[in-house]
Formats: sequence, C-alpha cells, structure tokens
Amino acid sequence: MADIRSYLNPYPPRFTKEAQAKQLTGTRYTEDKSGKIIDGMILDGRPGSIVEVVELFLLAPVKGRTKTRRAALVERLDRIEERGGVVRELSTGHETGRKQRAMLLRAYEMISRSGKGQPGERKTGRPKSDFTAHEWSIMEGQWHSSRNKNNDERIAGMAKRMTKKPLGATTLRNKFGPPGGQKSADET
Repeated sequence: MADIRSYLNPYPPRFTKEAQAKQLTGTRYTEDKSGKIIDGMILDGRPGSIVEVVELFLLAPVKGRTKTRRAALVERLDRIEERGGVVRELSTGHETGRKQRAMLLRAYEMISRSGKGQPGERKTGRPKSDFTAHEWSIMEGQWHSSRNKNNDERIAGMAKRMTKKPLGATTLRNKFGPPGGQKSADET
C-alpha cells in the first residue's frame, strides 16, 4: 500500500478545510497560520511517498507577494522530490514527473489570481433585458417627445407606461439618437 500524505491548507477562502477533506484520502496534515506544518510533512516523507493536494497552488504559502509564493511552491516541490516523494494534484489527476510543467503553469496562474478561478466563472453578469416591440415603441416615443424637458422626465414617462424598468439615458441615446427630436451633430 502506498504511503499517502494529504496536505490541507484551509486559508484560501474558496478552498475550505471541509471541502478539501472530502477529497483527500491519506494521513492529513492541516496547515496552521504559522506555515510550519508542511515542513514536518516533508521531513516525514520517504521514497515512494505520495503527497496529495486538491490544487497544487495550495502548497504555496497563503500570504506574500506572487513572486515569493511561486518561489516557495517550487522550493517545496523540490524538497518533496529530493526525499523521493511525488506530488499528486487531485483536481486534475496529474503527478509530478509526468505532468509537472502543466501542473506548475496552472498553479502559477492560480497563485496570481489568489485561487479565485477563471474570470467569469462565478459571475454571469447583468441579465439581458428583453423588451417587446410595444415597449420599444413606448421608449422611442417618450425619448423623442418634445413634451419632456430632460432625460429624467423622459425615463419617468417610460416607467409610467411600462411594467419593466426602462433602459438608461446613455443606452437610449445610443439606440435612438439625440432626445426630443433634435438632430445629431453628424446630421447637421
């Protein structure tokens, strides 16, 4: 049976101790704020030991600049390999030796983003507003109406006649041109 040592680093906010513990299978070494637990784990390792982590970047210290965190990650990997150990990343299934470059590139990327994941992964953005043809005609009519003195009156008039919140003045200007039947500078 393989000697598996599981390293938990519960301080990055998106990788809680409980979430990591569900995936890890070996003897657990849970990091504390001092950052010294990993040193003990490395010293306990022997040839053939497998150090498993959920994400490789979790081997790096949580605090510090990106440059120093990356250097510490590489130094820790080297120390594990000097003792004859192998690091296995559970999220990808990669192990050092076979896919080390891919693992390091991904870890470097995660360190630079502080483990926040891919951009747009959690946020979908503002939902698209769908308006019917009738609502578009109401907005255009109010936008070009000469009864309204300013943009606030135009938008208030749209809000009275519609169930949905109308678009903002900038979006309406881009869609319908200048308000109140005025001609744009391009048309004069």
